[in-house]
Amino acid sequence: MSTVITGASGHLGRLVVDQLLAAGTPPAQVVATGRDVDKLADLDTERGHGAARGLRRPEHPRRRIRRRRSHGAGLDDDGRGAVRQRAHAIDAAARAGVSRIVYTSLVNASTAQMTLAEEHRRTEDYLRENGTAFVILRNGWYLENYTDQLPMITQYHALLGSAHDGRVSAASRRDLAAAAIVVLTQDGHLGATYELGGTPFT
Repeated sequence: MSTVITGASGHLGRLVVDQLLAAGTPPAQVVATGRDVDKLADLDTERGHGAARGLRRPEHPRRRIRRRRSHGAGLDDDGRGAVRQRAHAIDAAARAGVSRIVYTSLVNASTAQMTLAEEHRRTEDYLRENGTAFVILRNGWYLENYTDQLPMITQYHALLGSAHDGRVSAASRRDLAAAAIVVLTQDGHLGATYELGGTPFT
């Protein structure tokens, strides 16, 4: 049985792939997919043939935008294009007979007011209505969103943001990837929605 990791060319997705392999999953059973397949090439050479495959070859951004315009998807401000793309992926997974879909959503997606939360809410609703077994991981803010700014923070002695006194339940991408590994490799999580993050801080 294979485990397909979408977005594996991104930071979180790659950590999920690496941790899945470190947990003992045979490389031939891990299918890493992503838009930037060049970032996945090392998986074939280091981990074994068949460990990395790409959904599609990278293309020029203007060509991708033109195609989306022609199909009326991906450029609207309310996230309908993103939801439609995810719905297509969910449908394809259901047709393929997958045993579970693990979807990475946004922390407090049911009540959050930010624009991004709406597309995650709609995707979650579609996933629940689809009938395929699922687990939803509502990931909090990445700590790396701060630590990646350390050179600028130390230079100007300030961390700029819009949260004011709001509390942030951040966690490292590595910890959030570890949570994904648990629900990918263990039973007892189907149908669950997990709010994931660290101790809140200002």
